[in-house]
Amino acid sequence: MTLTLRVCRIAVLITLAIAASPLGANQQSANRPGGVVIFKTAEIQWTDYPNRPGVKLAMIEGDLTKPGPFMMRVKFPAGYKLGPHMHPGIEHTMVLSGRLRLGYGTNESGPSEALPAGTVIVTPPNTVHFLATEEETIVQTHGIGPWGSTAVK
Repeated sequence: MTLTLRVCRIAVLITLAIAASPLGANQQSANRPGGVVIFKTAEIQWTDYPNRPGVKLAMIEGDLTKPGPFMMRVKFPAGYKLGPHMHPGIEHTMVLSGRLRLGYGTNESGPSEALPAGTVIVTPPNTVHFLATEEETIVQTHGIGPWGSTAVK
């Protein structure tokens, strides 16, 4: 066996060992129990939120179309408005950054309040609400799926 072939085999074995190690899979650490997953801000992957131009979605856990827990982040651009709508399940939301203007009922020009980062909102199922942003705003929502949003007039 030539020296070049031996070096290549050793390099492949080292690469496989690193990839198979706990640190190579989902940033798993030897001191974390199995099943624990940590997402650092830089690792969050944003996609376009369906049917909401300019809005981004990052699924942290779960599948919105299936029964079970989910966690997602939603990034609203500055100047965004979302008309009256409701969700089928309880909604737990925290404003992570920016400021969310939130109101209740079917009149999107009705009373609302500006909620700063750190605010936690617990909204019961089928509660009609609307929102707007003046600056880019990121919220994190969790609940139990299946999840959806129904526009209300």
